[in-house]
Amino acid sequence: MPVEFVVPQGHLRVAPLGALPELLRKLGGNLQPLLVALRLPGDVLDDPNRLLPILTVGELLAQAAEQVKCEHLGLLLGISAGIGQLGAIGQMMRLMPTVGSALDVLQRLIELHDRAGIVSLRRQDGQVGLGYHLFEGGFPGVLHIQDAAIAVGLNIMRALCGQDWVPERMSFAHRAPANVQVYEAFFGCPCQFDSLRTELLFRVEHLQATLHEPCEQEGGETSGRASGSPDWSGRVRNATYLLLLSGGCSQQLIATHLQISVRTLNRRLAEEGSSYVELLDRARFAISRMLLKETELSIKAIAGLVGYTDAASFNRAFRRWTACTPLSWRLERQLRV
Repeated sequence: MPVEFVVPQGHLRVAPLGALPELLRKLGGNLQPLLVALRLPGDVLDDPNRLLPILTVGELLAQAAEQVKCEHLGLLLGISAGIGQLGAIGQMMRLMPTVGSALDVLQRLIELHDRAGIVSLRRQDGQVGLGYHLFEGGFPGVLHIQDAAIAVGLNIMRALCGQDWVPERMSFAHRAPANVQVYEAFFGCPCQFDSLRTELLFRVEHLQATLHEPCEQEGGETSGRASGSPDWSGRVRNATYLLLLSGGCSQQLIATHLQISVRTLNRRLAEEGSSYVELLDRARFAISRMLLKETELSIKAIAGLVGYTDAASFNRAFRRWTACTPLSWRLERQLRV
């Protein structure tokens, strides 16, 4: 029976937040005042299929972390979630023959669960980076969302490969916390902060491994179709983020990724009132904001990641987006903390 679950753009299911009330209680906090302050119903997390805007989720986690004075709250939240919180996606992943094919299902169908970000599988020099990247950046709680998502990523890998599985190393697109040991203890490997991407890094050979505990398919064929699947603008946006974060993006690469010609790509975007240049511009701005706010990466490094050949070109683009330089924008956000 087809899976149909429409998630609006910028929203996600609250399933991974289900452990938040108990987590806050253990840390001496209380979720209810936070829900009242954000004008959310007291039972907002009771239904795992309920949808919330990512900005609301970020604000909730930011206020929760401040309430209990825990800068790694997102990590603790993610530790309690895994493949089971993915619903139909998780079930389909367990039917796949290999780890790689299961992760392909996750990347392809994540929109059934979350349309606020994308899952990336970046292959380079015999290594794979499994990451999660938000479409928007620079809003409260981004750090906690990233940490929770990548902790869920580790739990997913352990469900597929066995509970003893560990990555070779971790990278985080945010500043180092005061207690790095909490991260290294959970992930079981060196953790690098102020990175360009938030990723689990492991050898490519793991993708060919069979699942640790595969499930047998029951009741006929299972299919996963996102009835709210992105239009062409959404598909190009997703591909643009993936390619930028993988080290390069162009119209030709986007077209190749989507298995269409550049001419067809431009025509379909024009039919929707969009363009490649516009979508690339938005992606560059969002990624830039996130890295400027959450990391200490140099402006030159950020400029290179989002496809500018030098800092001067990046400065001009950022002035067009915000009417200020990247440095002044970063300093202003730091003063607000």
